[in-house]
Amino acid sequence: WRESIPHVNYLVSLVVGAFTELRDEWEGVPILYYMEPKYRDQAELALGKTPDMMAYYSDVIGIKYPYEKYAQTTITDFMWGGMENISATTLNTRIFHDERAHLDYTSDGLVAHELVHQWFGDLLTTKNWNHIWLNEAFATYFDALYVEHAKGPREFIMKLEANRARYIDEDSASYRRPIVTNLYEDPEEMFDRHTYQKGSLVLHMVRYLLGEELWWKAIRHYAQAHAGETVETNDFKQAIEDATGHAMEGFFDQWIYHGGHPEYEVAWKWDRKQSAVALEVKQVQQVDEVTPLFRMPIEVAMTGTYGTRAATIDVRHAEETFYLAVPAKPTRVEFDPHDWILKELRFEKSKKEWLDQLANASDAGRMRAAGELAAYTDKKISLALGGALRDDPFRGVRAKAAAALGTIRTKTARDELLTGLGDNHAHVRRAVITALGYYTGDEKVASALEDIFSGDPSYYAQATAISALARLEADHAFDLCLEALERSSHKEVIRDSAFTALATLQDPRGIDVALSWADYGHSFYIRVAAIEALGQLAPAAPKRGTEIRERLIALLEDNHFKARTAAMEALGVLGDPHAVPALEASMAREAHFDLRSEARTAIGKIMGTGGD
Repeated sequence: WRESIPHVNYLVSLVVGAFTELRDEWEGVPILYYMEPKYRDQAELALGKTPDMMAYYSDVIGIKYPYEKYAQTTITDFMWGGMENISATTLNTRIFHDERAHLDYTSDGLVAHELVHQWFGDLLTTKNWNHIWLNEAFATYFDALYVEHAKGPREFIMKLEANRARYIDEDSASYRRPIVTNLYEDPEEMFDRHTYQKGSLVLHMVRYLLGEELWWKAIRHYAQAHAGETVETNDFKQAIEDATGHAMEGFFDQWIYHGGHPEYEVAWKWDRKQSAVALEVKQVQQVDEVTPLFRMPIEVAMTGTYGTRAATIDVRHAEETFYLAVPAKPTRVEFDPHDWILKELRFEKSKKEWLDQLANASDAGRMRAAGELAAYTDKKISLALGGALRDDPFRGVRAKAAAALGTIRTKTARDELLTGLGDNHAHVRRAVITALGYYTGDEKVASALEDIFSGDPSYYAQATAISALARLEADHAFDLCLEALERSSHKEVIRDSAFTALATLQDPRGIDVALSWADYGHSFYIRVAAIEALGQLAPAAPKRGTEIRERLIALLEDNHFKARTAAMEALGVLGDPHAVPALEASMAREAHFDLRSEARTAIGKIMGTGGD
């Protein structure tokens, strides 16, 4: 094989195996799929959108797919979901799934992510790992853009919401860093949620600042100007400026070369004399050498008898008040109503205003209102959330309403939640099931969830139900866990949840169950779940602590890297100092940084240093 387009050598691959070959094509480009024969019948569901994705990306990027062919080869026990090898992506076999799994799972995101890398990552490749977001954030955002193209704006909102949640979790619970940095021990550290998820949301804000036409003009100019080259962040910034005339220095300094995000506290009141909304905006994030005060233009929507009036304010200081003229006092005011800005927001509003927003705002606005109404426990709120759970056309709002009802935990809230078990979208049913799991000791809830566990068409809903039944401390929960362990499912989600449930129950009998399923020979998905459960179950039988520790130490030399990783995590949870020498030995011998890092983290937990 000769590849005629210049490329960096880390993108070259060679895969050897006994594969079935399936062939497709798009505008003369051969599209090839390679898999073990047992997966042939699921290939269309997993990979069949590839030609449509190729057409979409060729159009919007302004460069036709550039290589002589496009192959996707699926392999077992791959460390990652996929790798964008030039013209020949490598994928994990976990992309294969049946129609039942398709109620909850799609491989389209991974397939799209690796395909768009053929432009952003392969045709244009980052000069070094400091700038890896130019590969990974682009692939993450363009995966979401394909969802917007193929499935519509509501599913696009859900992708962005998931990206935002994953980044915020890492930022708040682990660490904060600039997207571009040269401060890392190993390049693998850069492949995190700051690079992927935060980076994708920064690109979304560039689209917001530029507007649709200039955004695509900038993307096409960047791709065409640097095709066949290595790039760094300034190349992208300069391409935007050259294509659009917009100065981007300040934006890149805040969002790329500094860390964090704005945390806004917002309140409004009506100024009758000026016939204006007085909008008070504070930035309350801790400002330091990493995290700046942010300057962002932000849309404000004010709705009243006159309809909705929009204004854009330039937020730049720690505290400022904006006066926005409207004909009469609005019934609601929304700050960044379409959620373009990466932020945390606390907006002081009345219960009446949140109810109005839940009933009448945009998709993003209704989602936010549903979450905010969890703070109220009166019957009126539960009924309104129940109405949203049953009737809102957007699954994101219905799921948020379910989560809010799970927080409220009154009898009315419970009864409203129970109606949501019949939702036609598995994502919403799972949110309802999770919420019901907080109604500890409620027999009516337990009975309903047992029915879900027995008969829901979704593997994932059944898996969620067994976890919820354990939290409920339902009768026969242990026996239901054993029943769950007899059920095969996509990526072993039901058996995985059974071990989560056993750990929740803290029944000593679960230890022997986990020990048996941790044995080599079972699927690595279920082995990982069983191994992790061992560390969590140890308090249920203190006299067996030594036995559990020794089994986990033995697993540090298991053939499967995921089993070794799970054993490290379980030893950290176990907290036994006698495991430290074995973990130190693992840290010394493991070749991959991720496993060495996991061992270090476990030692830190045991020694009380948090992994530092």
